[in-house]
Amino acid sequence: MEKRKSQFKEKYEHVWMTGDTGISMIQCHVPDHTTSDWVLEGLFYDNLIADAEIIYHNIQRSYLVDGKVVFESGDHELLMTTSNERLQDAVDFIIKRQPNSKIDI
Repeated sequence: MEKRKSQFKEKYEHVWMTGDTGISMIQCHVPDHTTSDWVLEGLFYDNLIADAEIIYHNIQRSYLVDGKVVFESGDHELLMTTSNERLQDAVDFIIKRQPNSKIDI
């Protein structure tokens, strides 16, 4: 078995990877579809992410602002894949373009 394993390792050296993969996941929540589209468009345009998934959570909120009832519906969870080298740039991009200063990343 060791001989076969050694032959396989020599032939397919790239398969035997040790260490960090160099890939990171980013997860954040945005309040609406418009914001999720806007954030993802910019991230893809600047090549800061390689893949993204939007998960829609059907949440209804209502609260008072200056004596008026404000309704919010939905919450969008973004799951994004990026390289470790671009991770901090992607996070900075999301924070700068978020309407909510207390973004959950």
